[in-house]
Amino acid sequence: ILVDTYIVNGRHDDAIATYRRILQLEPNNLTYRMRLINLLSSQGNKEDLLRERTLAAESYLRLGYMDRALTELEQALQESPTSVPTRLNYALALQKLGRSQQAVAEYQRVLQVDPRNITALVRWHIAMITTVGAAGAPTLEGLSRIRWQLRGEGQKRYGSVVREYNQAAEAHPNNANVHFALGQIHQQAGNYDKAIEAYQLAMRDSAVDVLARVSSAQCLLSQGKPDDAIQQFEQALQTVRRNATGSVDPSTWAARPREEGEEHQAPEVEISMLLAKAYGRSGKEEQMQAILRQVKQSTTYQDEVSSALAEISARQGDIEGALQEYADLVRHYRNKRQTENALSVLNEMVRMAPQDPRPHDDLAEIYLNRGLLDEAIAELRLLADIYHRRDQEDLEGTTLQRIGTIYADAGNPEEALVNLSRAVKLTPNSMELLREVVGFCLQLGRAKDAVQHQVVIARHYFETQQVKEAVAALQQLITIDRNNYEAYDLLGQTYQSVGEYEQASRVYRNLAKVNPENSIAKERLATLQELRTR
Repeated sequence: ILVDTYIVNGRHDDAIATYRRILQLEPNNLTYRMRLINLLSSQGNKEDLLRERTLAAESYLRLGYMDRALTELEQALQESPTSVPTRLNYALALQKLGRSQQAVAEYQRVLQVDPRNITALVRWHIAMITTVGAAGAPTLEGLSRIRWQLRGEGQKRYGSVVREYNQAAEAHPNNANVHFALGQIHQQAGNYDKAIEAYQLAMRDSAVDVLARVSSAQCLLSQGKPDDAIQQFEQALQTVRRNATGSVDPSTWAARPREEGEEHQAPEVEISMLLAKAYGRSGKEEQMQAILRQVKQSTTYQDEVSSALAEISARQGDIEGALQEYADLVRHYRNKRQTENALSVLNEMVRMAPQDPRPHDDLAEIYLNRGLLDEAIAELRLLADIYHRRDQEDLEGTTLQRIGTIYADAGNPEEALVNLSRAVKLTPNSMELLREVVGFCLQLGRAKDAVQHQVVIARHYFETQQVKEAVAALQQLITIDRNNYEAYDLLGQTYQSVGEYEQASRVYRNLAKVNPENSIAKERLATLQELRTR
């Protein structure tokens, strides 16, 4: 009645506001929602109209009225064809009505405009794998894209993505591809128990069995259960070797989502290498060696990784020899950008020889490349301590300088200065390092410390007769400390030594202005006058 009164009296804004108050209390009241839409339409308010049509469609979707939702969304798209949320809801309505091909086309339109729209990507993937005959390499590549987007900051989308796949699993309980995808999402988030449960459901379908077993085994390895992982790898390998119905197509295998650092190889080779790794983790060195020999004998795969692993396992008791093989293996993995494999080997090196500097150096570099600054600094501190125990002061100083540089790049000048100052004490002849320290002292307002270090730099270049560098260092010292009379004198002497008498005179005149009682300035100016008149 109140709304009708407002409308009769031409108070349309009040009528709209009243409808919105009602809908705040009853968001699924479609009668009032549609009246509001009609009122907005008559007023020509396109932006609010689009929003209300979208909300109405969402209510229809929640209540299961797909046809009505579709009608509202089609009208909304006519009014705003570039609205991504509207097109997503339109595609979802098509999908729920069983019009999968049209839904896929709509999701692809969204992805063309916004390739990183994970909602569109997930729903496109679900539409593809729930359509008969559509699963395969393209959908696995799509799943890899989803996993990639869930890394780092993308982890916050994990819950919404899982909900989409759980809904798909409820609607398609016997679809192994849905369960496999759900397992992949859980695995990416580190929820290995849930991932393994999903993979077990996926194993019921022979077409997905090998992929699911391998992924399940990787989860078990991540949980520290190598023996259980071995069982899954062995069954997957047996299936592939006998080329049974469940054996995986090479193109499908190549497209499967991979953990970071995994290398693309034929199914038998990859599974064999993963099995060898599991044997190694379980302490079954003989089985590990046997499976590696089988790989070499039965395939053309001759990667140095397998031979290095075999040699490392065989060289029991030779710690230095094993460490060298591990170091070569790390270099191989890093050259091939198989970072996770490199990290595994490096951690094994640390376990074997905690006081060996090589693994700490590599670990620090890898962590730094990944942006893990705290971990990189921790490794470098261990490395500096190792060099300290060995009395290798130059290497300890260089390591502390690396720590200081990391803090500097991270915008922490205080910690940068602390570590660089420690490095200076160990490598006092590094002028580059001293210049860095001076810069941070000035930045932090520590002029006295800056002068102290700048004096060392200036004297070094003066005494070694490096004229260009000496001039620059002395000018910098005078800029920092205008009352440093020695700096004026040394600068004047430097100019005089190369015949720049006018420049030298200018310096001593400046010294006389700063310190009128300075006898050195008068003496030097007299000497220069004599030199010019000769």
